[in-house]
Amino acid sequence: MEIKKIEKIVYNLVKKNRKLKNILRNIYQILNIPRNFFIDSLYINNDYLDLVSYYDNSYFGFHDRPSVNSLGMVINHTNYHVNDDGEGEASLFISYLDNRAPLNLGKTRCFNFQQGSLATWIDDDTIIYNTESDGIPKVNIICLGNGSKKEFDFHYNSVSPNGKYLTVTNFLRYGRGLSGYGYNIDFPLEYKNDAKDKLGKSSLSDLVIFDVDLNKEVFRISISEARKKSRGLIESGYFYFSHSSFSQDSNKVYFLLRSSNDRYNSSQLFSYDIETSNLVSFDTNGMVSHLSWADNFNIIAYANTINFPDGYYRFDLSTGKGTAILPDILTVDGHPNCLDKKVFFTDTYANVMRRQKLKFVDLERNLSVDICDLYSPFRFRDNNRVDLHPRLSLCKKYLSIDSSYKGYRCQLIFKLKDKIME
Repeated sequence: MEIKKIEKIVYNLVKKNRKLKNILRNIYQILNIPRNFFIDSLYINNDYLDLVSYYDNSYFGFHDRPSVNSLGMVINHTNYHVNDDGEGEASLFISYLDNRAPLNLGKTRCFNFQQGSLATWIDDDTIIYNTESDGIPKVNIICLGNGSKKEFDFHYNSVSPNGKYLTVTNFLRYGRGLSGYGYNIDFPLEYKNDAKDKLGKSSLSDLVIFDVDLNKEVFRISISEARKKSRGLIESGYFYFSHSSFSQDSNKVYFLLRSSNDRYNSSQLFSYDIETSNLVSFDTNGMVSHLSWADNFNIIAYANTINFPDGYYRFDLSTGKGTAILPDILTVDGHPNCLDKKVFFTDTYANVMRRQKLKFVDLERNLSVDICDLYSPFRFRDNNRVDLHPRLSLCKKYLSIDSSYKGYRCQLIFKLKDKIME
């Protein structure tokens, strides 16, 4: 039997026991790390990518939002100080691909090593990120051109491409449910009281869609309502909303209802259409990790379905059903980011040799190519891990990732070559 098949069998046996899974992973990796002595710590497939810049001791965050705008401006978190969960504070900078002096936007105490401060570009002149004031959740929207600023008393999770809508989620619950994804701030008492309840029965637990222009909410769903439309969740687990993103036309949003315990996480995938008020509960069956809009009607996700195991799927909003994508080729979890409905990029977690892969996937040609391969030192694991989190720039000409191959966090910026557009 092939080694990879044996690894897959063992993984499936222990994946719902986080402690045992991590112990076995650590032993296996320690035994295989010496093999890296004969391999470069960074390999780039120059048929597909050109490395145009890098930012040492810098970090961006998640895979579902751009760190680079169309003008060559790059969002970086630096000078970070975090607790054992990887949650703390960081300075926020705008760097430039043409090597101009960076612009310092100040500090935020709403930062973690999994998603940063969720800072991103709304357009080439406007950024958004989470922060706080005396423990009160805040989201800042700043126009760099004229210095104007909007501030709201909540934490946002995602912003629509047209900048009109935000999703609002509770990051105290998020961090309680999923270690390393919260913020290390002194939340208000009402948040603390809500966080004590596994089912989150107060309105602070709800997922909200907020209209920035009209300054009002346009949709709200409670954990209780979402649970009724879910399957495969841990009934006795801790419930929270996470992982939301708007479609390219800004009219639809996907999100996850999650339930977690000390052993594993479970998830249910939903989408909501703002124009038609249509809520879709997809045929996932307890496992959804990461996802990306392929177009306005389809979502690419690593998940399972009612009848099929973990893998990459295309979920159709019109049917609520998932169809497997390259099941014999794409066999491990990752963070997809779609260029269009035919092409997406994804990554892998550190393997037995602590190697991470960046992949180019062409669905029309049934093709997956490793376009970058990096070593991640052993200390970058668990809440201190550095996922690659591939994300396309606003103009779709650049691809950025986070990395640890130098022994510290470093954001890399690649220019996409013509071969990807063929």
